[in-house]
Amino acid sequence: MLLNYDSVSLPSKGVWSREQTILALFWYYQLPFGRLHARNPLIIKWSGIINRNANAVAMKLVNFASLDPVIIASGRKGMGNSSALDREIWEFYNNKLELLANDVEIILKQIVGTDGKSFDSLLPQVESVEINKSYYGEERQVTISQRIRQNFFRSTILSNFDERCCISGLAEPRLLVASHIVSWVQAPDKRLSPHNGLCLSALYDRAFDRHLLTLNTHLEVELSPKLRKISETTRFSIGLLEIEGQTITPPIRFGIDMDLLKQHHDRFMELQK
Repeated sequence: MLLNYDSVSLPSKGVWSREQTILALFWYYQLPFGRLHARNPLIIKWSGIINRNANAVAMKLVNFASLDPVIIASGRKGMGNSSALDREIWEFYNNKLELLANDVEIILKQIVGTDGKSFDSLLPQVESVEINKSYYGEERQVTISQRIRQNFFRSTILSNFDERCCISGLAEPRLLVASHIVSWVQAPDKRLSPHNGLCLSALYDRAFDRHLLTLNTHLEVELSPKLRKISETTRFSIGLLEIEGQTITPPIRFGIDMDLLKQHHDRFMELQK
């Protein structure tokens, strides 16, 4: 069902089009269940994109929640008014988020064109620290495809951890990073997988990325001995040594890929030798 439309259908009333429904699923993955309401500024913005009102978009997202096994297992319920098209779209894109992002890119380009600034206005959660700059402060060009995918990964991972650092509980989005467990260079087929991500504060993300911090099979934090040694003569222990042995807050919707976590842990152990 890879899309290649010359135009998209955006009816304002009545039956939702396939394109509107695909975009709604794309957005569903990016919000915690508790934020699926018409007052959410993101839903208000998204409703303008697809020519529907915010109440209709919020209801569509909650309809998807009624199809989500994780939401159902938690005892929560969606609206229960999902359509045959809702179910078709849900089943087709389940565990195919790279394909979903590809199709969404095609749809959005038809709606807003290919101007990068137009896309920036549609991706309010993109953080320059993750996308537009390297860790060394160097500016780099980012394509529309990269913007969509990186924003989608970030938003999905933050949603999966209720927009809190899974180690500290910090709930300030501007200080949170969607960390790949294994980098997209090493696992290109897992670059958008929500099972390959952790929501970490900037400090812990940096330590995790450099294999100075890892998680064991019990999802407990392990620190490199190098950090302990530094802490003996400095205040570097603040915010790090306190978390050693602590179990992270588990994800809500997408479980952690334990094979990928083992790769990270194995590399961590190699670097301690």
